[in-house]
Parts: sequence; C-alpha cells; structure tokens
Amino acid sequence: LSAWLVQIQISRQEQETKMRVLRRFLRENAIPRSLAARIDQHVMDRLSVTTRIHMDDVVVLETLTPALRSSLRHELWGADLLRNPVFWAWNGLDSDILSEICVVCVSSVHCAQGEEIFSPQAAADFAYTIKDGMVAYKHSMTAQIQSYTAEKDMNEMVGRAPANDKAYHVLLPQEVSKGHWLAEPVLWVPWVYRGLASAADSSCELVKINPRGLKVVVNKRPRIESIWRSYCVALYEKLSVKDAPELSDIDSSVEHAEVILAMPRAPRVLMG
Repeated sequence: LSAWLVQIQISRQEQETKMRVLRRFLRENAIPRSLAARIDQHVMDRLSVTTRIHMDDVVVLETLTPALRSSLRHELWGADLLRNPVFWAWNGLDSDILSEICVVCVSSVHCAQGEEIFSPQAAADFAYTIKDGMVAYKHSMTAQIQSYTAEKDMNEMVGRAPANDKAYHVLLPQEVSKGHWLAEPVLWVPWVYRGLASAADSSCELVKINPRGLKVVVNKRPRIESIWRSYCVALYEKLSVKDAPELSDIDSSVEHAEVILAMPRAPRVLMG
C-alpha cells in the first residue's frame, strides 16, 4: 500500500512540474490570458486521462523471440482484421498470412478525445479499424450538401426552381463505433480521405494498417497476389462510377459482395 501511495505522489509531482513549465512558457511569451486559460485547461484535462499501456511502452517485450512477438501481435490484432471479409478469405487460404500482416504492417493508436485522426482531401496513408471507443466523422461534402438542401427548401417555399435539382444524400456528422473501418479502400486502391475523423472519447483505440506493408506481404504469395489484384481492379471500377457524396471513409463505399461478383471467376471462387 505504501509503495502505491508513493507512486501516486510521484505522479502528481510530475504533473505539477509539467504544468509549471507550461504556465511559465505562456507567461514569458505574453500569451493573452483568455487563450492561456484555455490551453491550461486543455492540458490539465489531457494529463488527467488514464490511458491504456501501449505495446511500445513495454520495453521488456523487445526481448521476445520473433515467433513469440508474432504470436502476441496476432493475438492483439488478428481478430480485428478478420472483421474484414478480404482478410477473412485470405486467412482461409493461407494460415500464416494474418500473423505476417500483424507483424509487418499493423500497429495500434491511442487517441485523446478530440484528437484528429485524418482530415479531408489529404492523400490516405493508412486504413484504420476501431478497436475501442468512438470516432466522430464528418464528410467533407456535409457543409456543401446542407447548404444545397437549405437553398432547395427556400426555393420550394417561394415557388422557384432550384439551380441544380440533383438529388444528394444528406450527409450528417456521425459517431462510428467499435468494429467499423475507416479509409479501408486505401488498402486496395489509391484513396483520398473524404472527411474529418477525430476521437469522440478518451478511450478511442485504433488498429492502423499500412497499405505499403500489406503489398510487401501479398507479393510473397502468388496466389494471394492474383486474388488481390483482381479485387483491386473490381473495386476501382465500382468506385469510379460513384458520385462524390457516395464516397465515404466509413467502412466501404461499395458492398463487398458487389466487388466479388465483378471479379473473374477463378479468383471469385477462391474468395468464397
């Protein structure tokens, strides 16, 4: 008990030291009082949040053999990847591929509440699946569509035809929960983030997948590579005929079954 109390006291002292340094920095740089107060409160809130221990913080894990490290990473993230039907199909064809994917191109990300994950119009570097917590997502077309909808409603009230009568889906800001994917198309085709994603709560944890690493793993396996290429082509063709509001970072803008049906027969059969 005494050791636990000492640890709490040390933690509090460290937090107080960090806050003293921050306040001195703000004071010496003549930051306006109102802004300084907001920054102070924001940092205090962040420091008070207890986060889960990240794998990189456990230094002793570096002593694991490659086999043990692979098994651990598979246990941590394999189930999350298997929620994607493509990885599920590959796992049935090659029992080792999921473990290698977890080692080569997967990592975890813990986000503080409000922390930005990606922003619209930026070239997508990673795909994500939500392991825990919630993500707030706002499509980049939301403001444009809401403006268009308001204009359309006003035109109808005054009996005037709208300048553009194209029917848009109304895209509202939304919260995305555990198990859903973000920017999944970047694993298969070039992709630009379509909206703004940020952590909706302090427990947000993401599994991050690097598409370049995925290609390295796939290229070692001719049968999987052939299926992957067919899937990429079929998905690209389906996405190319979509209107901008239909392209979203949440899950897939095209149903997996539609993509499979568009593939040649041989890889389609292997994909199940």
